[in-house]
Amino acid sequence: TLVTGGAAGIGAAVVRLMHDEGARVYVADVDVEAGRALAEELGERATFVALDVTDEGSWTTALATVRQAGACYALTATYFTSVVPVW
Repeated sequence: TLVTGGAAGIGAAVVRLMHDEGARVYVADVDVEAGRALAEELGERATFVALDVTDEGSWTTALATVRQAGACYALTATYFTSVVPVW
């Protein structure tokens, strides 16, 4: 599972939950220090991937890293800049 915004907050909570359930997780974030620290803390089945979701080249590099490790069955986007009411 690739989790964007995975280094902190809701993203980190999703990373921890997925990892606890046995998933291979990719902590994807622009915060390199926090992302690496979380991946190291979780250990096996956790990898940090530098990702700026606003940059296409960053996506290309991040997804190439994930592909090298094998299959990725889910993408979880956890970064939101605004909330828009739907009613």
